[in-house]
Amino acid sequence: MRQSSKTGSGERVKPVPPAGGPRRLAWRWALLVAVLACGPARDVPTFEFVAMDDDINLIFNPHLGPPSVERLQWMFTDATTMRRYIPLGWLSFSVVYAWSGLSPVGYHFANVGLHAVNSALVFAVLLALLRRYGADGERKWLPPAAGLGAAWWALHPFRAETIGWASGLMYGVAGAFALLSVLAYLRSWRVVEAPRARRVRWLVGAALLYSASLLTYPIALGLVGVFLLIDAAEFQRAARRGLTPWPPGGWRRVLLEKLLVAVPCLSVFAVTVRAGRAASAFWPPPPPWSEFGFWMRVQQAVEAWFYYVWKPWWPTGLTPVPAWLIELDERGARTLLAAVLVLGVTALLGWRRRGRDGLWLLWLAHLAVLVPMLGLNDRPYHPADRYHYLAAIVVAAAVAFAVVRASGGWRWAAMGVGVVVVLILGFRQRAQLGYWASTDTLLRRVIDVAGHEGVRQAYYRRWIFFHFARGANARGELLATEAGLDAKRIAAEATVDGVPLAAARHAQIALEMARGNRVREAQEHFGAALHLAPDWREPAYNWAMLLARQGDAAQAWHRYRRAVEGAPKREISAAARQRLVAQIAEGFFATNHPAAACRILEQVIRELDATAENDSAAASGLRAQLERYRAAK
Repeated sequence: MRQSSKTGSGERVKPVPPAGGPRRLAWRWALLVAVLACGPARDVPTFEFVAMDDDINLIFNPHLGPPSVERLQWMFTDATTMRRYIPLGWLSFSVVYAWSGLSPVGYHFANVGLHAVNSALVFAVLLALLRRYGADGERKWLPPAAGLGAAWWALHPFRAETIGWASGLMYGVAGAFALLSVLAYLRSWRVVEAPRARRVRWLVGAALLYSASLLTYPIALGLVGVFLLIDAAEFQRAARRGLTPWPPGGWRRVLLEKLLVAVPCLSVFAVTVRAGRAASAFWPPPPPWSEFGFWMRVQQAVEAWFYYVWKPWWPTGLTPVPAWLIELDERGARTLLAAVLVLGVTALLGWRRRGRDGLWLLWLAHLAVLVPMLGLNDRPYHPADRYHYLAAIVVAAAVAFAVVRASGGWRWAAMGVGVVVVLILGFRQRAQLGYWASTDTLLRRVIDVAGHEGVRQAYYRRWIFFHFARGANARGELLATEAGLDAKRIAAEATVDGVPLAAARHAQIALEMARGNRVREAQEHFGAALHLAPDWREPAYNWAMLLARQGDAAQAWHRYRRAVEGAPKREISAAARQRLVAQIAEGFFATNHPAAACRILEQVIRELDATAENDSAAASGLRAQLERYRAAK
């Protein structure tokens, strides 16, 4: 709605801006960033599960299924399956399983959706930071600068792991909760002059969201340091403006407030450390201090810190298993150089921080968020791209502040260069995502860029085992020849009584689930077993038995025919056939289909009479049942 451009006295007045204009503009920028984030990931829903923890977390996880009371009890009491306490992480998998089952499509759709949402949340965090700590003038530049920083984060090739990897779902969920907690914490400072109860509500909300992030996956353990640095930024902001820097109570109250986030942080950290010490069927125990001493851990941490300082700016040769830190530099020259550069930059920014306080705080925030990702308890350690998930947001903030702090033509130049860089990163991310399309593309990538013979041989063996365990023997033998490994030995480890190991695992899990009356999950695993071993009669028979017990006579009969018509692998006995067919026929009869029940019994009796086994007891039992049905008609 516009006002007249002139008053009665001829004085010109400015038009009234539409209500909610800046907020509507921010929503448009957030939507733009979310749409851009989905561009390189448009093919991700067609990706498969990969042999990189998806088998442990999803494919062969006997606890996984739709949410239920029993499953929630397991989620909130388990800390051994992944050597982490991640109940909300398991819950996120469970929710996706409820509509996707063992199909990878649902997990990949969820990952793309989460990436779009988190990209918009990154924009919201950057815009909140710029509005509070950015330049006071040129407010119109804040959304574009925040959008550029968020696009840098969203389209960076480092995000490929969490987008294209089904198990990366937990990183997306944990990241969303962490970003929301930062937004709530910033909001608590916006209402610092408001009634105390209002600030407390925002602080409690931030603590709850932070706890949810840690209980999904503990990537945000270092976020406590970021909260403290936000407090420091508030102190500096207040000092520059001559305002009271803290709420009533001063520093003491602010530090007491940190208990809201410090308690969950320390609790999850303690549980994680304790769980990490336990070995399992999939995870070896951590190295003892006698083998991996204090200075070796410090050396590895310093080099990992340095890696995450420079690698995001030169994201080439990326792999989920970087071999850069498998062997530490015995002379320590590389570690010394990394320490000098990291500590030197920290000291320089701290010493010359007058006018550059924001840059110094961002640098400290980047280092703080990375602390849990430095592999202090892991050997060998692979500094994976996904470990930079939250720390990269700090870098994105630096990009956004650089644009805002530029002046005049330099700001336009910074935006132009930034857009070009973001587009290049987007193309590189799409190429990196392609490696996550299947186990074949992923492990080929790991092997090609390994740069370490031990890694190369280990992942060749994993690749060969993957194919033998799924019955793709020709492919396994070809890869074994290529790698110079013993195909027969690996094939023997990947089969059970002539059945591919993956099929045997699915069949075993299906039986356990059938006994627990988990019908849907059992059928998922029976189907997976038969997909990998089509001629294997046993899972087809057990599946038919499950369906018959559930009263689905038509599907049970279909599965029964699959069991008896396959190749003679683990032959189904006449007595077992008689028990199952009797139950299937009873199911048809009970649903008012006596003619179908009679036809089934007649057919099976003829087949039993024609077999070499010719079990008269089994056939006679079915004949008695047939006569009863005929009499009832």
